[in-house]
Amino acid sequence: MMSLVLGYGLLQLISQATAALALSLVLKFKWIIFCVICLFFGLLAIDQRLVKREY
Repeated sequence: MMSLVLGYGLLQLISQATAALALSLVLKFKWIIFCVICLFFGLLAIDQRLVKREY
């Protein structure tokens, strides 16, 4: 999370117009991004359960 904030800050130093565009894009697709992140962590949790299972 901190890397995203630092990346946004660096982008804002380079070009404020591009930083505003990137932020508006993230806010526009926030639910899709949130669903993808939840799917990723769900797959990680399933993977860990399958690894711990003894066959």
